[in-house]
Amino acid sequence: MVTDRKIRLPEPYPDENCYSILCRYAVRSGWLLSSNQASVILYGNTMPLSGLLYKPFRTEDLKRWNGSGEWDVSYGKDHSCLQYFTAFLDTADASFIRQCRDGMALTPGITKRISRKCGLTQLRKKRLWYCPLCAREDFRIYGETYWRRLYQMPGVSYCPQHRARLLESGLPVSETNYQLFPASYVLLHVQDTGVKYPGNVFEGEFIQVAEDTKWLLENGFGLPDNTGLRAEFLEKAGKELNEYTVYPTETGKATKFEQYLAARVLKESGRKNLGFMVQKYLSTIVSVERSLGSFKDFWHN
Repeated sequence: MVTDRKIRLPEPYPDENCYSILCRYAVRSGWLLSSNQASVILYGNTMPLSGLLYKPFRTEDLKRWNGSGEWDVSYGKDHSCLQYFTAFLDTADASFIRQCRDGMALTPGITKRISRKCGLTQLRKKRLWYCPLCAREDFRIYGETYWRRLYQMPGVSYCPQHRARLLESGLPVSETNYQLFPASYVLLHVQDTGVKYPGNVFEGEFIQVAEDTKWLLENGFGLPDNTGLRAEFLEKAGKELNEYTVYPTETGKATKFEQYLAARVLKESGRKNLGFMVQKYLSTIVSVERSLGSFKDFWHN
């Protein structure tokens, strides 16, 4: 039986994903939850929650929680990763995603199709990641911190705001399926740290990938589908878009950024191969950067 519980979600923070919003709702409601209590209270049954690291709330749930009223937040546009995927999909799938600006408004069958086409299982990192400097600022400004969508994306190893190396939390993504772990509890130990974390020889390139990923998360709905994107690149760069440039080195020694990036993604995800869609995402971003500077420059010039 589906619960008709009236739920008032907290106002989201910038770049906060929907899983984190639920975590903060749980704290405000006085829950400290057993393994499946959260999904039973929210949905009336046991339901995996880890997908909310990347996808928005379902519109049917938002209507039920709000008592069939409207909500002020565009969860699909501002608090999920759907915008990022738009330019990498074909016309039909990109069109489906654009219908989800407010929340996931697709049938369960199409939602599964979109998740598969986006390669959500391919791009997940093994654990949740965070920027220690962002966390410190959050505690100072808000009195709490939260999970950001940007830092869970493939290839994002630096905070573009602080130009700081991201750190791996101790929280495996697999444990977010049926339990809510507020970032403030998991990251409490970073509240007062003043430690600086070193970068590497490709720091500038990693920061650019993070900046372009952030731009796609914020502006992707304004881009065409993959056919349109490739046509635009051909016109502006004068050559075909290379969607296969990021690959692991066979020798084990990364001699180019593309190889180093692939090795980093494999390490952070715990996978043995990149997966077709992850390779496509990262290769497109790197190809745009190599030829036109950044995604923002590419699209606006």
